[in-house]
Amino acid sequence: MNRLFLLLAVPAVILLFSCNPTGADEPEKPVEYDIEFSAQKIEALAIPPETAGFLLEIETDCHVMALNMSDNGFDELGLELPNSTYFVVSFLYEVPDGGDEIKVADGVYEYVAGKLEAGNIVLEMCYYTRTGSAVNDWEVEYVEDLSFTDAVLTVTTEGGQQTFDFAATLEDGRTAHAVYTGDVSFDEIAFNPDDF
Repeated sequence: MNRLFLLLAVPAVILLFSCNPTGADEPEKPVEYDIEFSAQKIEALAIPPETAGFLLEIETDCHVMALNMSDNGFDELGLELPNSTYFVVSFLYEVPDGGDEIKVADGVYEYVAGKLEAGNIVLEMCYYTRTGSAVNDWEVEYVEDLSFTDAVLTVTTEGGQQTFDFAATLEDGRTAHAVYTGDVSFDEIAFNPDDF
């Protein structure tokens, strides 16, 4: 009788441990996006507070950090190239005083409506563009040129390389995901508002 009990008990124990009890955490499924993009080139600019304030018509003590992730970059005049993709994301950031190199800290930067503090994405300075063929020496065809309704940028560092992982919803409702990994420093720029 004891042997029969043991023979029945072993399969029951195996079955118990192989089952996924109700309420147990399921492994996260990877998010699927309508547009997936792996950037090969990046332009990183730090726009100082007085210039950022002029551009956005706000008072701010933060820099606007602008990342332009693309596959082909720009021409020698800074113009978009034909048959290229561009993801531009801009966010408010407090740049520490001192130091010649401007880098951003790891973290999550996201759009929160009405928030004008460090860490908030500035949607007015974010967009997705895909170009087509060249129209002439100065112009390209714009296949898509859209803004975003929400956005999140996650920055992580591993082995001296930073990954910029950008997820957003386009104004037409599609979702988009762009990633760039590399050693990224932001070039500080400024211009005179009187020139405009």
